[in-house]
Formats: sequence, C-alpha cells, structure tokens
Amino acid sequence: MELLIAITAGIFITLLVIIINQLVFSRKNMIERRLETIKPLVGANIEEDEFRKSFLDRVGTPIYQKFLSLLAIMTPQSIKDYYDTIIYKSGNYKKKTPSNILALQFIYSVILMIIIGVLFSISGKNGTFFVIIAGLIGFVLPMLQVRTKANNRSTEIQNKLPDILDLLYVSVEAGLGFDMALKKSTEKIKGELSNELKWALDDIAKGRDRVEALRAIVKRTGVDDLNSFITAVIQAEQLGSNIANMLRIQSRTMKQKRKQRAEEKSMKLPVKMIFPLLFFMFPAIFIVVLGPAALSAMDSLRGIL
Repeated sequence: MELLIAITAGIFITLLVIIINQLVFSRKNMIERRLETIKPLVGANIEEDEFRKSFLDRVGTPIYQKFLSLLAIMTPQSIKDYYDTIIYKSGNYKKKTPSNILALQFIYSVILMIIIGVLFSISGKNGTFFVIIAGLIGFVLPMLQVRTKANNRSTEIQNKLPDILDLLYVSVEAGLGFDMALKKSTEKIKGELSNELKWALDDIAKGRDRVEALRAIVKRTGVDDLNSFITAVIQAEQLGSNIANMLRIQSRTMKQKRKQRAEEKSMKLPVKMIFPLLFFMFPAIFIVVLGPAALSAMDSLRGIL
C-alpha cells in the first residue's frame, strides 16, 4: 500500500508541476516557440539553445503532451463528444479540450486520494472507503466546474436575449439591414451572447453559409430560446417574410418567457427558505423569546426544592 502511494505521489507531483508550468509560463512559452521558428532564418544555434531550456521545458512538457495524446487515443468518441458539448457551452473551447479535462480529473482524484490516504495512515485507521470517495470527488470536481460555468453562461445568454431582440427590432425598423442591425446591437450590449453573434458575423463575412453560421451559435450555446430565435430568422429569410415583424414577435415572446422564469423562481423562494429558517432563524427566536421564561422557571424550581 505504501509503495503504491509513493509511486502515485511521484506521478502526480510530476504532472502537477507540468500543469503549473503550463498555466504560469504559458505566455512565455508561446513567445519562445515563436522565436524558435525564426532562429533558423537568423542562423541561431538550435542545439546550444536547446540545452538552455529548463528541465520542465525539455522533459516535463513532452511527457505531459504524450499523456494528453494517450488520453485522446483511449477516450471513446462518445465521451469526447459529450465533453466537447459541455466545453463549448462553457465558452472555453479555445483553452480546454476533452483531454485537458480528463487529465485534470485524474490529477485531482490522485491528489485527494493521496491526502486522505496519508491522513488515515498517520492516524492508524483503515480509510479505504474514504480514499475511494475522495478519488470520486476529485474526479468529478473539474467537470463540475465546467458544467457550472456552462450553466451560468446559458443563464446569462437567456437573460440578455430579450434586450438584444429589442435593439434589433428598433434598428431594423429604423431602416438598417439585419446584419448591420445585428452588428450595432452587439456593439451596444456586451456579453457572451454578443460575442457569439460577432463570431457568426465574422464567419459570414469570411464566406461561410449564413444558415450554418447561425446554427453554429445554437451548437456552441445550447440555449433553447436562442434556438427558437435562430430558427425564426432562418425561416423568415427562406420564406421572404417581414424581418421586423418576426423580431417584434420574438421580442415579446422572449420577454414573456423571462418574466415567467422570474415568477417561477419567486414561487420557489418560500420552499427554499424553510431550511434556513428552521435551522438558523427559529433557534435564535426561541432562545430570545423562551430564554427568560426558562430561566425564571428554573429559579422557581430551585426555590421550591
């Protein structure tokens, strides 16, 4: 058991140092990689410069990259697709990959298992069950973080959509084309939804099909209200109907949905407040109200006895 913990600790420490190096010195490494591409043009001695690199750059980083490549090969395609969907919804598609998330899951799991195992070894108790639970918690934590960010991002997009639609409707009614109105709206209202719409406009400007660019927004966000709006826009363009009328209807619909969601949350508040009231408010109230009476009753009983 101790040998297994020692080997696991060595592997984990190596991976942890590599990850910290990637996070802290990522910008420095990027600049160095760019300089390396022009060194042959200026006659730099690449072999001598290779030995000037740190141990982590020469040994640690390749090991970490091979570990990520191995994870990418061993991971089933269905799991990759699921992780890709969550990563796109969280907005981290430029920084994270399924392999990165899986690597963090394994590292977190090993960290917690080692910590709990060492603590129980010091105390002299058998903590196999708790070590397993700690490993499961560590494995879940990175994905939970990504899912939480994805949910928060979806909520933000949902709440900003009616405001974007209002501005779009006013802009189109003022005589702007849909693309120009969309561009002006994204400049006035900042946020994740504006970033996604700007991305779609850039794709269209680069020659991508309009329908594909708009559908890609739904794939990256996974918001149902946005899906309804994009579908309505595509249908209006294909059928040649009035864009302004469609935007007016969509704006009213999204405002109504936002109002209904707010009412639904307000209806759930009394149920959510039961446990805080029961465990935090009521004991304090009982102490303040019944405390003096209880002390008086105890004094009276002492006098009688």
